[in-house]
Amino acid sequence: MDGLAREWLYKLQPYRYFDALLNDTDFCPDSILQFLLGKCEVIGVEEFGLYLYMMCNNKLTRFQLAVGDRQCKKSLMDAMRGVGVKEVRERDLIGKRAHATIAFAGSRVVLDMFHNDSVHLGVLRGVDAYLESVWVSTHYGWLTRIIPHLFPPYEFAVNVTVEQGGRLSHTASLSYALEECGIKRRVDIWFAGRELGLWEEEVLAVVLNNETATSIMDELLREVSSLLISALKPLIGTSHLASRAFERSA
Repeated sequence: MDGLAREWLYKLQPYRYFDALLNDTDFCPDSILQFLLGKCEVIGVEEFGLYLYMMCNNKLTRFQLAVGDRQCKKSLMDAMRGVGVKEVRERDLIGKRAHATIAFAGSRVVLDMFHNDSVHLGVLRGVDAYLESVWVSTHYGWLTRIIPHLFPPYEFAVNVTVEQGGRLSHTASLSYALEECGIKRRVDIWFAGRELGLWEEEVLAVVLNNETATSIMDELLREVSSLLISALKPLIGTSHLASRAFERSA
């Protein structure tokens, strides 16, 4: 897992720099949404209007609509006009499926791609544990300055859930932050995990050496990053910011 985190943090580094430059602009991801609408089959918008669900490359994919200011939200709604979007129940679509997420705050993009099934990690204190998600994300602003251990500027994270009483509860996270001194790993035990009395070592044991889960995470990250990079390429090709970002990553 350590190797997977390192690989993806460095692989997406040029786009992370580009995202940081976009953070200083009023960029709205309506062009990215338009690209996805042209490439994917629309399923619908979940009941609260926060996410658009699509089938992209035969994988369930989710695009966050609740981003940016009021004008950006209007631009996103305009991009979907004429598509014939219906309301869908999110729980029925997702179930226990694991997903990979790229959440670039500067680009205001949160794009998820789901595995076709659940990914069982093992048993924690007698309770079944599942892979919830793997994230590559950026953060900016006061949160990264005040609580950088929770909101590092650039992060790879694996999130674990447990199933109790037929419900999934967010339990723990294994995170890797890319810092000037290298990559720093940490484990966070959330409320459901504290109720179980989990120790960090127990979380590491079910995640670090799980080759099946690592392979699935790698595959999902390849697919979701390929989709997002394809959507960004037209923007990168016409942006004066792109050359600065890619020179910095060289």
